Amino acid sequence: MSHKYVYLFKEGNKDMRNLLGGKGANLAEMTGLGLPVPQGFTITTEACTQYYEDGRKINDDIQAQIMEYITKMEEITGKKFGDKENPLLVSVRSGARASMPGMMDTILNLGLNEDVVEVMSKKSGNPRWAWDCYRRFIQMYSDVVMEVGKKYFEVLIDEMKEKKGVTQDVELTAEDLAELAEQFKAEYMHRQDENEDDDKMLTDINNKIAVDQELTPEELRYLQNKNPSLYQKVKNIENEKKQYEKDLKNCKTKEEVERLKMNKVSSALSAIKSAESDPNLPESAKLAVAQGELRRMNALNKILAKFVERGEYDKLPAEQEVLEVEKQLKEAERAEEEKVFDVSETENTEKAGDTSETESENKEFTENAPENISEDKPTKAEIELSPEAQKIKRSKAKKAYDEVKEKYIPQQINVFSE
Repeated sequence: MSHKYVYLFKEGNKDMRNLLGGKGANLAEMTGLGLPVPQGFTITTEACTQYYEDGRKINDDIQAQIMEYITKMEEITGKKFGDKENPLLVSVRSGARASMPGMMDTILNLGLNEDVVEVMSKKSGNPRWAWDCYRRFIQMYSDVVMEVGKKYFEVLIDEMKEKKGVTQDVELTAEDLAELAEQFKAEYMHRQDENEDDDKMLTDINNKIAVDQELTPEELRYLQNKNPSLYQKVKNIENEKKQYEKDLKNCKTKEEVERLKMNKVSSALSAIKSAESDPNLPESAKLAVAQGELRRMNALNKILAKFVERGEYDKLPAEQEVLEVEKQLKEAERAEEEKVFDVSETENTEKAGDTSETESENKEFTENAPENISEDKPTKAEIELSPEAQKIKRSKAKKAYDEVKEKYIPQQINVFSE
């Protein structure tokens, strides 16, 4: 037995929200309570998921079940689709497991055509109402299903009102609305031809995006006008690629490059896992998130590959090498400071030798000074180092500094001047 994708309202209940969507579950519950709900059926959320898994196609099994339940609904209502005596008209409404913005609009009067509108006109005795329903159906179907915008049809309505010298839609006659219906169909066909060209352009763009191929200025302008959301995604990826290139150039070690790469990978995996664990997100949306993140990582990985190909990665030292360089440079700096300090002490000592007479006078003054005047203790600068100690310190410091300078400083300059 095939999987069940369609349920009559009387077959469901409020606890089947995940399967029937919020609207379908509530209609089923009201039907079960005996409220006067016009009978119909719900195509499940699983059918929607299957549609995307099948490449945005309604498979034969789902199509067969829909046709089967249309027949059941005809039996319940006593009406038939396209019948010239008692035609069946239905409304089509979207639903979801959880309420969310962006749901498609309702399509009313599905089942109307040129023959049925004439039947409704005669049976109702109100041809204006019948033709108004028909022209509205053409507009709703074109907009919601075929994505031909309402604005094109609104222009035709305004032109008809201007032609007839009226200001309100309700002032148009049955004949005016019948003429509008024909104009609507012609406009729909014209826009469909345009859409075929648009579809080809969009297919080419998506193929380029999938392999991270740069879009032409014309393609970017097309996206900006026709698909702003996809255009923004493309721009976001381009901006991230530029920032990634800068970040790579600012890396000072091989380990920094690896950490940068892993941060990007972790970010992508986190976004995918977050989408997968969201119970209110349809499978199609989860798939879109995963595909988007993988495309993003593909683009960034290409930039990293070019960075490696240019040899920039190989120029970078390992982190341990940099730490060792920094350590030895600090030791050399300390040695230089000690050398300078030793030289300063020597100069102070020499100056001290030139003031022997003054010291003799000071000594004599101190010996004869009152007892309450004490002799100052010598400062560190006044402590004399032996010439041998000064020579050893200077020799060690110079040797250590020269070794570090010769071995590491050229390498540091080569690495960090990129």
